[in-house]
Amino acid sequence: MKKKVLFETHAFLAFFNREEGSEIIKTLMDEIQNDDNEGYVATITQTELVCLYKRNINDSIA
Repeated sequence: MKKKVLFETHAFLAFFNREEGSEIIKTLMDEIQNDDNEGYVATITQTELVCLYKRNINDSIA
């Protein structure tokens, strides 16, 4: 039975910043890519990531 994984904002930030524990997130993402598990991202998480990106890059994305 596949594991269902919900990624939240901190997981993405830890992964992209290569923080401690990011290797666990990478493993989960690889398992999802290989169709061993199912991965989900909430709409609010997507919104938070876009806002953080826009704030840090100071660029518009459409």
